[in-house]
This record gives sequence, structure tokens and C-alpha cells, in this order.
Amino acid sequence: MLQTLFAQSKTVKNLRYRTPYFLISKKKIKGNLERFTKCFPGAKIFYAMKANGEKEVLRTMHKLGVGFEVASVGELDWLREIKVPAKDIIYGTAVKPAAAIKEFFDF
Repeated sequence: MLQTLFAQSKTVKNLRYRTPYFLISKKKIKGNLERFTKCFPGAKIFYAMKANGEKEVLRTMHKLGVGFEVASVGELDWLREIKVPAKDIIYGTAVKPAAAIKEFFDF
């Protein structure tokens, strides 16, 4: 399947370097989220940013109503850029520096 996808994609065919890359489909993200959400009716879904912090993935997830689990102020800054409200963010790392806790609290 990967070979077929590679052969059909003009974007991929025209890559200057044939190195590993991520090919992300918003349609696939939406479909996967819809299937996942059906397994947890009524639950608020939170996406762990460590899985993939690509900004377009984050924007897509945010538009689909997903919350986020973050582990650093840097990740919080990315969410600020795309206007994710504080109510949709969980600060979930085990080690929390005092300055970071204050940053999250002030947000």
C-alpha cells in the first residue's frame, strides 16, 4: 500500500530528498477520531501532544473538539498560538517545575 501511495502522490514524488517523512491526512485523523469517540460516548477526548506536536495536526484536532494533554510550557505555547482555551488543556507530566505550574495557572 505504501508503494501505491508513494506512486500516486505528486507531492511525495516531487520531494527533493527521499528520506523518511510524515504523510498526514486530515480526513484520516477525523475518521479515526470519530471511531475512537464512539467507544467512549459522552467522554471528553484529550490528545497527548507527545504523540505528534505538528501544528496542523493540533489545529485539526482542536477544530474537531479535542482537548490536549501537555507536558511542558513549550507545548502550552503551541496551543496558545492556535487559541486553545485553558478548559481544554490538561497539564499531565509527573515532574512539574514551580515556574511551569505558575505559567499554567496564569493561563
